[in-house]
Amino acid sequence: MSAHAREAPPEAAVGRGQLLLALLAPAVAWTVHLLAGYVIVALWCSMRWRGLGVAIAVLTAICAAATIAAGALAFRLWRRGQRSLLADEEPGVPESWDARMGERGARGVFLAVIAIAMAMIFAWLILLQALPPIFAPGCPAGEWP
Repeated sequence: MSAHAREAPPEAAVGRGQLLLALLAPAVAWTVHLLAGYVIVALWCSMRWRGLGVAIAVLTAICAAATIAAGALAFRLWRRGQRSLLADEEPGVPESWDARMGERGARGVFLAVIAIAMAMIFAWLILLQALPPIFAPGCPAGEWP
């Protein structure tokens, strides 16, 4: 085989590992926030801890930061993919946004947009989920163990 017969495959504009991280991290952060929040409230009620609101606020800040970081990664992947698609653009009349889904790199750009939307939705859910334990009593009134 000659050296020209085997060409290296084109480098993907959007890496699979980074895209997978951007897609899954917000959901994992929300799940961790949900489960750890239940554990913190249960321990607070059973052991009469002080500072339930602070513990939930710290947990919320960590999980929201992870979600926002995943959203920022998805945004960077989207921009990198967009630049790659523009450099690889075919001549002719502009097409609709989904006309190029079969082209190399277009699916990665689409999944990056989905990851951005998921990061926004899960960050909002994490913040909403933190409000009841911070502003409402952790245990029903008068029912301390």
